[in-house]
Amino acid sequence: MPRIQILALHHLTNRRNCRVLFFAWFVMLFILSSIPGHQDPQRNVIFADKIAHVVYFSLGSTFFMLTLSQSSLPPRSQLHLFISCILMTSAVGIYDEWHQTFTPNRDGNSLGDIFANVTGGALGYLAGWLLIRRQIYPHASPCKQRMTI
Repeated sequence: MPRIQILALHHLTNRRNCRVLFFAWFVMLFILSSIPGHQDPQRNVIFADKIAHVVYFSLGSTFFMLTLSQSSLPPRSQLHLFISCILMTSAVGIYDEWHQTFTPNRDGNSLGDIFANVTGGALGYLAGWLLIRRQIYPHASPCKQRMTI
């Protein structure tokens, strides 16, 4: 069965590309957080904003996880890598919420959004781990201690 190359994953074969994608993800987050909110609180989909947070932060966490996996000093274990991803998404999520407090018609400091960000971070770690584990992304070096699910 041929492998499907989603988002041209074969271009992520070096640390520089992953770093660039992670930096671009962060810059895009800043831009999106700077857009003023709507006055109308009606939403068509329940928890649509939380779903958007989970998806966006899982993408950033995947880029971060793949960057760390390719570093010259890879994390000692999958637990260290997981904790690094959670700490990164927590810090960036808290920064994002703080930044939104200065944006017109946006609510900042939402614990629900921060929880969605951290959830996305955990899912992004899992996505990166699966990419490496399934050999779709073979250039990342595995940690010394393998995690089993």
